[in-house]
Amino acid sequence: MLGDDRTLHTAGGLPFVGYVAGDEAASGAVLILHEWWGLKGHNRGWADRLAEAGFRALAIDLYDGRVTGDREEAAAWMRGLDPAAVEAKLVAALDTLAAGGRQIATLGFSLGGRHAFAAALLRPDVVAATVAGYCRMPTDEEVARLPGPLLAVYAERERSWPEKQRLFEAAMAGAGRTTESVCFDAAHGFMDPESRNFDPAAAEATWHLDSAIVRHSAADSGPYAALASRISCSTYRKYACAEIRSPPCLRT
Repeated sequence: MLGDDRTLHTAGGLPFVGYVAGDEAASGAVLILHEWWGLKGHNRGWADRLAEAGFRALAIDLYDGRVTGDREEAAAWMRGLDPAAVEAKLVAALDTLAAGGRQIATLGFSLGGRHAFAAALLRPDVVAATVAGYCRMPTDEEVARLPGPLLAVYAERERSWPEKQRLFEAAMAGAGRTTESVCFDAAHGFMDPESRNFDPAAAEATWHLDSAIVRHSAADSGPYAALASRISCSTYRKYACAEIRSPPCLRT
């Protein structure tokens, strides 16, 4: 591991742990939100990978040290989260990363995706981009307030797909916003190496898309679609073969 666990505090003094990696002098930062299992090794691994790419990364623990592989226990912990405490932790984490005027991207999958959206809505003044995968999508009212570029990653084997994508893109269009979407022939949890649904090809392809939007948010260099159009599609063929179906700007 390149980083270490540190104790952070909300404005009200509530302590929580975050795994921090990357150069303090980095101009770009990423807030990583874990799935319903808790803060696991692969979440810290994402932070390390982003740190190696030149970002300051913070993966926070919303379960106070608890980690499980049991679905019923994870569901109970998720339902037991205190919304006010979660919001306070998200704000404190964003404030920590925003030090020095850093541009921040939020990133998460499943429960983490919902919290990535929540963080962006809480502090749109410091969040420059959001990456969220196979999660519950924001409401019509919320989408108008989402800041910066947005990448939505979908698992086609979810029962809620493609309806969730259709509804979200319609809400974004109704708010005069655009979003980049990518769909994989994979199941919910394909980013988690410990999941039975882990798909290494889809995960690696998603990582390259994530990296593109995060780099864009740090550089503040124009529409994400324009940036994505310059990415070599051979990268996606290498990792995802014909399984990745992407926006026109990512096709040859």
